[in-house]
Amino acid sequence: MVPFSEPKHGILHRFILLFCLGGGPAIAQVALSTAAFASPVHLTLAPKSRAEELAQQARDALKASRYEEAISLMTRARDLEPGPRWTVELARAIAASGQLLRARQLLSKAIEKARPEQRYYLEAARDELEARIPTLRIQVSGPAPGVASVEIDGEKKEGSVHQLDPGPHSVRVSAPGFLTAEEQTTLLEASPHELLVTLRLDSTPDPVPSVPVTSSSSAWRRPVAVGSFVVAGAGVVTGALLWMKRNGKNREANDLFDQCDPRVCSKEERQRIANLDDEAKNAAIIAGVSLGVAAIAAGTGAFLLWDESADTADQRALVVEPGLGSLLLRGTF
Repeated sequence: MVPFSEPKHGILHRFILLFCLGGGPAIAQVALSTAAFASPVHLTLAPKSRAEELAQQARDALKASRYEEAISLMTRARDLEPGPRWTVELARAIAASGQLLRARQLLSKAIEKARPEQRYYLEAARDELEARIPTLRIQVSGPAPGVASVEIDGEKKEGSVHQLDPGPHSVRVSAPGFLTAEEQTTLLEASPHELLVTLRLDSTPDPVPSVPVTSSSSAWRRPVAVGSFVVAGAGVVTGALLWMKRNGKNREANDLFDQCDPRVCSKEERQRIANLDDEAKNAAIIAGVSLGVAAIAAGTGAFLLWDESADTADQRALVVEPGLGSLLLRGTF
């Protein structure tokens, strides 16, 4: 046997020397086992990544109830190493702050984008979170079903059962013809809650808005009265002119008739006299209408001026006496 000195460089050198000297695999195995028990093995762990350091800081912040800091740190870790591991831990940090609905939404979005082999881990975390979300069933009595409007924390809600974050919530229920009701309720994790809200009929009549009487409320009367007098004046002038036209046509017809006397008027003369009579008649009718309109307009204008300045019922004495080509007003203004 050839003598040799034991190497000083560890297990690997010892194994190689024994194998080369012909000891075979058995000798090498014995040498390895002997060296393993005789010499301690030193394991060196890989250094932590930046994401793991941030995640550990986030866990420490959670233990100290610094939720916003923990969420911020875990978000940074997830951004550095995207994947289901840090997404789930971020969701747990958000849920620890009481925002269960936000955490569920985060996991649901991650499941939609995850690979098939990653979905089971994310879905399990979401199912675990889902069981913690409390529910609130609101029953409204008073109005007909479907009439009441429900608001929770200022947000309008549809239906009767609602998933909410744990903690205090404000519920406001209203319906046409009923008094609005407001209730406060506190929800606990993983617990169903029911809230019965009874609306009472609103027996208070709607207030009638009062319109203050000021001088401006009758300011329109004077311009309208002036306009009425203008119309009355135009009617009087038009009626007078038409009445004068009527008199002229009558006089012309009479003169033509006198020219035919004592002889018999010709056919053309009779037709001319008939036309003059029709024109006179039409002028008289239009003149009467114009004078009637003038009388109404003048009466309206006078009434508006009187109503504006009248203080007592005695002052509201107005007499309108229309005449041919004239208008007589009597009253107190």
